[in-house]
Amino acid sequence: MAEKTIAIRIDEDLHRKIKIRLAQTGMTLKDYIVQLICNDLSEAAQENISSALMDNRIDVQSIEAAQRILDFMRSIVNENME
Repeated sequence: MAEKTIAIRIDEDLHRKIKIRLAQTGMTLKDYIVQLICNDLSEAAQENISSALMDNRIDVQSIEAAQRILDFMRSIVNENME
């Protein structure tokens, strides 16, 4: 899979806090950001599933599709953690 670059500018105080967190966890900046994004996407997918279930608008195919998405996102996180 081809990789893309994301560049952002942040203030010095936030940068310092991030560096401290990375030192505490032993993670790279890339792994930290990818994990945060994947966790957020996973939570959003779970919220969508829960919302659809509450509305009784979901069928078995939708649940299976959502599970495949979650499995794919977990594989990305695991791949980036290796």
